[in-house]
Amino acid sequence: MNTLGNNLKLTLFGESHGVSVGATLDGFPAGFKVNEDYIKDCLRKRRPFRVGETTRIEEDEYEIISGVFNGYTTGEPITIVIKNLNPHSSDYDNTFPRPSHADYMVREASKGYNDFRGGGHRSGRLTAPIVALGALCISYLESKGIIVSSHMYSVGELVDKPFDTLNPSRQIELVNLKGTPTISLTEEEIDNEIDKYREMGDSIGGSVEVCVTGLPVGVGSPWFEALDSQIAASMLSIPGVKGIEFGLGFNYSKATGSTANDQYGIRDSKVVVTSNNSGGI
Repeated sequence: MNTLGNNLKLTLFGESHGVSVGATLDGFPAGFKVNEDYIKDCLRKRRPFRVGETTRIEEDEYEIISGVFNGYTTGEPITIVIKNLNPHSSDYDNTFPRPSHADYMVREASKGYNDFRGGGHRSGRLTAPIVALGALCISYLESKGIIVSSHMYSVGELVDKPFDTLNPSRQIELVNLKGTPTISLTEEEIDNEIDKYREMGDSIGGSVEVCVTGLPVGVGSPWFEALDSQIAASMLSIPGVKGIEFGLGFNYSKATGSTANDQYGIRDSKVVVTSNNSGGI
């Protein structure tokens, strides 16, 4: 389906080269002040800004058409619409499906009735409304002391410094201030790595590390709505994402119990862990 979530539901609509793309967020509480500048800033960060990324540049001017009144959420479904102003539909041919894209699968499933331009509904263009409404959710979480941050962890053979799994606050501040979200890598290093493959007529993948602080203990439900399973389902819905790890991830298979298990301790009269190999979950 095109809906994600239980108490808070996000529903996507639109096609890459259609009139617009958008999303509806249902279940968001009333009375929260919408920070439109923050939404705009998050959409700006999503747009390509270096050679080798997509050549499609959209201004991502959005419109909130429901669920917000006088700058505050009403408690009703919030719908955001972003117009498509710069598609290049002539670049796409339904005869030749692109490798590792959904083109062929969707054509077969729809018996040829799909909108194939730019991937249609399966396009990465649909991440724009996710980012816009995600920015609203992040603002709300920050008001509750829950901070979400991420950085470019690797590009090709380049690897950035990881978050400090026990005390990442200073790194989060640093990443959020930088134009290119990294801890130790520079823009020049990243550009040179991408250029190395571009000059060979190729491209290269990478990875992102995400960190959340301030989340209360006990979020999530067994078995099939565990926090990591819900996060994994959401992240793997993003086009191009093919793997996700929490904490040590697959390195757990190489670790002993005595080194991998997160031991408990007491600090300032509170229960804490002395390591974070489980990724906080």
